[in-house]
Amino acid sequence: MSRGFLRKTSLLLELVLPCVIFILVQGCGRSPRNGHGERILEDGAKYIGEFKDGYFNGQGIVIFATGGKYIGEFKDGLYNGQGILTFAGGKKYAGEFKDGMFCGQGTFTVPTGKKYVGAFKNGRYHGHGTLT
Repeated sequence: MSRGFLRKTSLLLELVLPCVIFILVQGCGRSPRNGHGERILEDGAKYIGEFKDGYFNGQGIVIFATGGKYIGEFKDGLYNGQGILTFAGGKKYAGEFKDGMFCGQGTFTVPTGKKYVGAFKNGRYHGHGTLT
């Protein structure tokens, strides 16, 4: 169910984010139902942060076994609000998330230094923005 990949379309790259909710279902170990805590997930990722009703909720960090990291806000187990997602290969998104995907204003940067600054919707470039 993980959807974290880049796909080249024309001159732009489309980005679809991995959802965190499926990791919660497959996660192992104990985590607090409410409050601050940690959870080690089956794929080796580690979550440190706030929980509500057993879901990632509030501020948190996910350190992926692949070397990537997400620092930011969660709601009901999904990236929601402001956050920074860094991929193991050096790609990085900083901006707004909604329901686990890029949504709103953000900046997506690739290791070569090229970046897109602008609007995103449903995990993809959308509306006005600048590609440099």
